[in-house]
Amino acid sequence: MNKFERLRLFLSSIQEPSYRFDQIIGSIFLKKEADFESMFFLSKELRSKLKQEFTPFLAVSRVGEKVSSQGEKVLFSLFDSEKIESVKMIYRDWQSFCLSSQVGCLTNCLFCATGKMGFKRNLTTDEIVDQLLYFHLKGEEIDTISFMGMGEPLANPNFFEALGVLTASQFFNISQRKINISTVGFLPTLKQLINDFPSINVALSLNNPFPQERQRLMPIEKRFPLKKVLPILTYHARKNRRKIFLAYILFSGVNDAPRHIQGLSGLIRDQGEAAYLYHVNLIDYHPVAGCSLTASGRKKMTWFKSQLEKQGIKTTIRRSLGLSFQGACGQLRT
Repeated sequence: MNKFERLRLFLSSIQEPSYRFDQIIGSIFLKKEADFESMFFLSKELRSKLKQEFTPFLAVSRVGEKVSSQGEKVLFSLFDSEKIESVKMIYRDWQSFCLSSQVGCLTNCLFCATGKMGFKRNLTTDEIVDQLLYFHLKGEEIDTISFMGMGEPLANPNFFEALGVLTASQFFNISQRKINISTVGFLPTLKQLINDFPSINVALSLNNPFPQERQRLMPIEKRFPLKKVLPILTYHARKNRRKIFLAYILFSGVNDAPRHIQGLSGLIRDQGEAAYLYHVNLIDYHPVAGCSLTASGRKKMTWFKSQLEKQGIKTTIRRSLGLSFQGACGQLRT
């Protein structure tokens, strides 16, 4: 149960009128004020009870940060002293927030710093939500959010309750269309995601169109093979008319040859009438300690893009935000 539901039940248990909850939520999400002592519309006695019952209010505590013109990476400490990282990314007048869902990650992708931490535990609903609430209470404007931080979001049962809080009109009121979920293709809950949140943006971490080669980069391919993941994503594309994004990190001599272009193009064309809804995001590899892979480079990436487009595949070279403070794709590690 998340803290907002606990707050509602607590107020009911001490016979406070139902509108009291709405007043407090209004203070948090409209006035961006979560300090009960500053909520002078409440009685002194009630403020004292709330402070005693809900302190600290945030389930995450900032213990470090790195800041640049590209944004900010924040290191949060949790109740058990575990650590996670979250990132604010700035592009012109647009701000996006990259959130974590686990301490570490269970997928152990070869190229990812988080995977090298191993898996420690799932985040609670409050720990997921409060990463964003921290920035909200600082007065930050939230344009979009991405679950591309630490962990595989669909492997965390608490993730779905967190999405409910983030999209609820009474709380953050974030449109599903402004939420991006990155997944390796976690089959047990992938269909639940697209059924419960049909307008959400799904990005599959692909990185290689050939299963055996993908498995060397991403061992999870053996457990959740592309041949089972793609039909579900195509179902989502067809039913909900949503784009499917394929994240493709280019590694020199590993997945950037002409045959990979043909394989990737064929994989998309095989999705039939939904193929036009597939979009490839090419991503530069960001160095990770202990990994021998190297980036293909901008020239190769531009060529790769042009060849995919000749095959009729919609392709974008994704700009790497957060690189200046090690907050780019694959670099989050405590």
